[in-house]
Amino acid sequence: MIKSGHGFEVISSKEEYKNPFFKIIKHDVKRPNGVRKPYWTVSRFSDFSIIIPIFPDDSTILVGQYRLPVGEYSWEFPMGQVMGKNPIETAIQELKEETGIRAKKWDLIGHYYLAPGHHEQQVDIYIARELTVGKSEPEENEFLETKQVKISEVGEMIKDGKIKDGPTIVAFHYLENYI
Repeated sequence: MIKSGHGFEVISSKEEYKNPFFKIIKHDVKRPNGVRKPYWTVSRFSDFSIIIPIFPDDSTILVGQYRLPVGEYSWEFPMGQVMGKNPIETAIQELKEETGIRAKKWDLIGHYYLAPGHHEQQVDIYIARELTVGKSEPEENEFLETKQVKISEVGEMIKDGKIKDGPTIVAFHYLENYI
């Protein structure tokens, strides 16, 4: 829910649409100049986690999948959201589901808002280490493939436009600053 502050006053809020994944809320907002205008936000039902699994040889796993909204195949770090779970529980579950990997060591390396201009969803970025590889268990609507690449190759894939996924690009930059 959006809050009043910095000269913005939220007069009222009303849910206009809801589905199992998000809801759209119309807010009546008085702006710093005194003008009242509507402002719409999207509310997700949970935050999400991005996981960067790191193997001893400085390689990682990318997940590939077709992204219908942009009509392109996308290589990304494992990530997702799980309603009712906290960020680390989400990270553990998503890594196992998407890649089959389990990790003994987890480090939170960053946190940001995905798109604060229209929704409040927060993202936590984790490094997963001491990995054990198993069988992936994707959800029934996920059609994924994985590939193991050197961490330096991820940077090249971003530079060459082979990775266009914003959360993956942000997570990679957090990783660069972390290491």
